Amino acid sequence: MHIRRALCFAFLVPFLFLFGCSSSGPVKPESLQLTIDSTAEIRTDGERFDCRICHDRSGRTEIRYTDPGGVLDGLCFLRQNGESVFRYGDLEHRILPGSLPETHIPEKIAAVLDQAQAWETLKAEGDCLSGRLPDGTPFRIYAERNGTITRLLIDDIGEVSFHNTDSKVSME
Repeated sequence: MHIRRALCFAFLVPFLFLFGCSSSGPVKPESLQLTIDSTAEIRTDGERFDCRICHDRSGRTEIRYTDPGGVLDGLCFLRQNGESVFRYGDLEHRILPGSLPETHIPEKIAAVLDQAQAWETLKAEGDCLSGRLPDGTPFRIYAERNGTITRLLIDDIGEVSFHNTDSKVSME
């Protein structure tokens, strides 16, 4: 009886180790999916906002608040080539560089996604990648092994959870 268990254990453990762990492991910075089109939830200062975040490899980031009935519903933040713009309906307001507060979460989200394009600056730490923005703000990017970003954590500022991760485009 004990021999049968020992043999079963001896064959089962290596099998589980080889095949059961093949989908886990650290995320490689170069595998990040940096073209994003996803619904997301932003949490900052005890507040929660639903939005849609789009980001492409050219560095264009759009964050459109989609909280039905919420104060920010329909507000859109766009950042491209260092310029930031707020849009609401037909209204548009360009933001002067450096005029937003350092804790402005949409600006920080865009900056993290831009910084992630320089993946060689990121450090793998278990199930996440960490880095620092040019202003020194630390951040962490959580992603699936295939590179699909699932969460951003920006220290002392906020967190973004991506809900639909269907849009996957490689960094080729």
